[in-house]
Amino acid sequence: METEEESVIQQFHQKFNANYWFDDNGKLRKLSEFVEPLFGFELELLTQKTDNEDSQSFYDECVANYIGKPIHLGFYHDGALERGFEIASKPCSLGLLLNGFDWSFLNRAQECGAQIGTMIGEMGFHVHIDRRSFTDDSHIKRFRREILAQVNSPDCEKSDWFTKNAYCKPIEADNDKYCAVNVHPDRTVEVRCLVPTFSESRIKEYLRYLNETINNTQGDK
Repeated sequence: METEEESVIQQFHQKFNANYWFDDNGKLRKLSEFVEPLFGFELELLTQKTDNEDSQSFYDECVANYIGKPIHLGFYHDGALERGFEIASKPCSLGLLLNGFDWSFLNRAQECGAQIGTMIGEMGFHVHIDRRSFTDDSHIKRFRREILAQVNSPDCEKSDWFTKNAYCKPIEADNDKYCAVNVHPDRTVEVRCLVPTFSESRIKEYLRYLNETINNTQGDK
């Protein structure tokens, strides 16, 4: 077995401190140089179940090693998942995520049998947006209401974009982590209601949609 120091998958408390971000050219920049909306994502994977905890941990490590670890990603154990782990990106500009990001890990995750879903614990696909991407708190509220309007629309049941369940409730609340749009007081705005996917093109559609919604909700409405 590998030691924790050698492990590809880190403990959740070791999650990277987002003091830096990657610009359109992949250059690492300080948050003090913030100039545009910044995005990060989390994709929670379910892996094969083995007979005991040690075997499961070893299997997860094998999966993570097969997927590889691009510079923009980190792998973390998530207590909400009985087996599997979370892939989390570091803060990136939209331009990098659309045009210069290495998304090949998605195919490798599928190849080794990792699964995604919407009803297994917190399992899902979440996008984090730096709060500084918004003009003020009122802008965040307008953004949230616009997303909730989509999730609560009659067409949502037919949509393959949005999901709603106990872990992404379609309500407007400031002190409930499990909302479709979870507003962290001092960190990010987390969109939790997007359907998980291994599709690079769909993830890019999600990101474009969220960026457009940020822009469209800037003014008073």
